[in-house]
Amino acid sequence: QVQKIEGYRISTFQTEAVRTPANVLSIAAVVGGRHVAIRIQSCETIFANKWLCVLNTPSAVLQDSLANELENLGLSFKLRALAGYGVFTPAELRAKKPEFLREMLAGLKWHELGHGIVINDLLDVNDSAFGEALGVLGANIIAVFKEALADWAPRRHTLQGPLRYFCLMAEDRPRAAERQISVYLSDNWFLGEQADSSFANHSEIMTALLLKYIREQGRVDFAGLRGELDNPQGIFYYILAEYRRISAYLEKILKSAQFRHRTKKINFAALQKIYTARVRRLEKEYPVESLEFQVYFWAKILEDLPALNPALLAEIKNYLAEENKKFHRFLLSAYLPANGYPNLRECVCQELKRKGFSAPPDKTDLPALLQYFQTQYKI
Repeated sequence: QVQKIEGYRISTFQTEAVRTPANVLSIAAVVGGRHVAIRIQSCETIFANKWLCVLNTPSAVLQDSLANELENLGLSFKLRALAGYGVFTPAELRAKKPEFLREMLAGLKWHELGHGIVINDLLDVNDSAFGEALGVLGANIIAVFKEALADWAPRRHTLQGPLRYFCLMAEDRPRAAERQISVYLSDNWFLGEQADSSFANHSEIMTALLLKYIREQGRVDFAGLRGELDNPQGIFYYILAEYRRISAYLEKILKSAQFRHRTKKINFAALQKIYTARVRRLEKEYPVESLEFQVYFWAKILEDLPALNPALLAEIKNYLAEENKKFHRFLLSAYLPANGYPNLRECVCQELKRKGFSAPPDKTDLPALLQYFQTQYKI
């Protein structure tokens, strides 16, 4: 199935004949250039393994989740989303599967188009390539910024990011928009006993950004959120400026450094020639000036920094860590309403609980919990 929007080709793959190790089923959508690819089989897998299984949760597992603050919040996002569909049993959710998948596909589409807005229209090739390549160093503030920019992308002609799409949905389908926000929060929540700690920072930042527009009983201030998204001085443009500033600084120190290549000490100009030739042999179909080539070029250099210049690698990682702390401080002291929380995680967790994203202690079974969260849609 193919759709075209503003020069973008969105291909939704219904079946897959071949799958590579690099394309695991958890990767539901990608964007490259002006082509978005969405995988139905990934969406089906997510529906079964993430959402349907919630309604089959054994009582003992449910009690353990409710007893852990972070697990409780994560479960609450899922239950509030499911409550928005009015379901109580696996059979009822299966009946809602077509609607659930349509909304999932829409969220994926606008997220990838949000990436497209940033990559193709707002960043030059060099900024895009260097920022993308920094991902080889693991989870860092630039990686979080990339996802935040995609989600908070403003309107550009008929394109927009998913959050703005949810705001438009709220005008005539408020219940659907509310449950989509719960799905969004769940998709960005990686905190809990079994969580991957490398994504904890992602969860804290992405949740804090939206927290500003969540009111009592988990209701979303869509008018305020849309105002933020359409504001040329808003958070999107602040993050975009920070992304550019951090990337430019790191690129500058890389280009001024010396490197150990085999037995020789060389400058960046010499290193650039070596790695351009190396990448050209591997990526023959892409011009040197293309985004695809430049991402691979910078990624290979960053991957080899432990041998080329280990001190520089340490400096880059320390700088990214400090910039991450700086952004946490900005969110706590300047972006979010005045508060006395000691750190961003504490702020996120306590405010989510205060605003209704936590199962109350007297609700200990799934039907009661789902009924509780359904009442939030009736206020």
